Amino acid sequence: MSRLKRVRITHPTPARAAATSVGRLTFGTFSDAMRLLVIEDLRPGVVHVGDLPRLTRTLAWLGFVLLFTGVGMLFFNEPLREAFPLLPMVGGTTGRGELVPFVLIPVTIFILSVAWGFMLAGALHSRLFVKLAILLLYLVVAGVWTVSTVTNIPGTVLSAGALLIVPVFFFLRRKAKEAPASEFGVLLVLVALTFGVSQMYAIDAWRTSGVPGVLANVPMLLYTFDMLVIPLMLYLGVDIAEFVHKTATWASGMTDVWAGRRVLYAILFLLLGWRLVSVVMEAAGRVGKSSPADQAAAYAGALVIPLCVGAVWWLVRRYGGDPVTVETLVEVAKRVALPLIAIYLGLQGIEIVVLLVGGLLGILFVRLGLGGPGDPGGILGLVEGLINQDANWQTFIASVAIVVTVILARRGRPTLALYLGIVGANALWISLTNPGRPLGFFAWSGLEPVDFWWVVTFAAVAAYWTVRRTLTEDRARRLLLLVVITLLMRQTGFIEDPFSPVLGFTGVGMIALGLVWDALTIGFWANEDSRGLPRVSRIWLYLGYILFSIAVLNWSVASHDILQVDFFTGQAALGGFGIFGKPLIYAIFAVTLAQSVMEKVGDEPAQDARQTAP
Repeated sequence: MSRLKRVRITHPTPARAAATSVGRLTFGTFSDAMRLLVIEDLRPGVVHVGDLPRLTRTLAWLGFVLLFTGVGMLFFNEPLREAFPLLPMVGGTTGRGELVPFVLIPVTIFILSVAWGFMLAGALHSRLFVKLAILLLYLVVAGVWTVSTVTNIPGTVLSAGALLIVPVFFFLRRKAKEAPASEFGVLLVLVALTFGVSQMYAIDAWRTSGVPGVLANVPMLLYTFDMLVIPLMLYLGVDIAEFVHKTATWASGMTDVWAGRRVLYAILFLLLGWRLVSVVMEAAGRVGKSSPADQAAAYAGALVIPLCVGAVWWLVRRYGGDPVTVETLVEVAKRVALPLIAIYLGLQGIEIVVLLVGGLLGILFVRLGLGGPGDPGGILGLVEGLINQDANWQTFIASVAIVVTVILARRGRPTLALYLGIVGANALWISLTNPGRPLGFFAWSGLEPVDFWWVVTFAAVAAYWTVRRTLTEDRARRLLLLVVITLLMRQTGFIEDPFSPVLGFTGVGMIALGLVWDALTIGFWANEDSRGLPRVSRIWLYLGYILFSIAVLNWSVASHDILQVDFFTGQAALGGFGIFGKPLIYAIFAVTLAQSVMEKVGDEPAQDARQTAP
């Protein structure tokens, strides 16, 4: 008997073979494009931890895993509320985080402990200002938490003892060699003792009295210091702008792989035509809801924004200097955004302090019986005058930014001058056109008016090049990039939706996307090393600050605190995008258009390099 087995050879049908071949080719092309356009583009911004010691590298990875896990919790707050019992808040207000999932309490305290462990370990070997600021802030935060939760002597001794050991540890390790992993471990234990012991005694008091006091202490701790999250929310405006540009670059770059010349032109004209029709229809719809005169004034006011961008570009290139590219522009914007945010918040803080001091002096004058009954010593009038000058201060700051722009342009720093000039011009015009201001008649609302003028500008440029037969493939790709950016910018309008924690993704999803993008691109700062701020310290400080912010955001979202979420998404994140993010996009528009104009087409002479981008 033969031992050979019968083998059946089958041949796939031609249709199936063709479909399989096309599928494999499409997948391979898509994966190659994603690798070249996305992965390689993100690689320089990723935090590098491969050369760190093994334990330090492991802690860094665990920190980033916790970061992405916390971001994921922003999307799954509803399943969290359904899976665990909901506890009523002590002194809660209707619509403001009245019910919280039980598991949210230990998770929040755990994230806060790890966050403070990273921040303290990062500050340990940083410059003196950073070290003292973070240490003092921790002592205040942990001290408030301990005093408000621990009510017996043993708990107070243990929790306060662990709290006081932290500055002692800082003093002992002030000149010691860096040991990131062991130092983080010691500080994490001390922080966990402070927060953990307090939590245990608070829960024990809850069981004894039946009053969940811990539910009042946790939000008090978070919301008392939620102002620390505002710089991150403002900075996310720059991250969102960079993400919009990168996404548009990847989308338009796909045409290099999949589309030929004719397909590229077809995609450009179809998308540009659709965008042009949509903005015209939106303008007609706005006229139908309001008077034509009001909308004409609004669109006239919005037209000033592109005109200001062109004026700033002309001013910057008038003085020459180094070439301005999109890559250097984004890098400069990310580096100067934090100092600009610090100045912006610092001036607001000074204003608040002045108002508080004025109010306290008014109360003191009343107690001393000085001044008239309605306005003691004129203090209340002074405070009211300062409040009314808020818009004037913003106008003054924007004007200073424009003056600094001229100085930077004259000194041969065109990239920084371009971004700062557009930031100042944008803020100045918006300040002058706000309701009640001198040019309030030209005020507009929404994204539609400014978007209208950008789309019309790009359509006009495309039509001009088409008529003159100078619309090359490079120019078409750049125009496609700009049109895609305008389309993506319109998707940021829902970021201010106050009902995002109830309705799902919307604004909170945009914040989560900004956090992920920030973590993927923070390497431009975290990978550097300096004597005053070592590389590992930068990584620890970043992880600690982001985790603290995520703890605050998760509590607001999971507890359905609509007002707090509206503050973070609408006022903070949307404000950051409007003040610092949109000017970056506008600057990218200017640079990209100027590069296209500078391009030589056949025998067409190049324009003066002093007026266009090299």
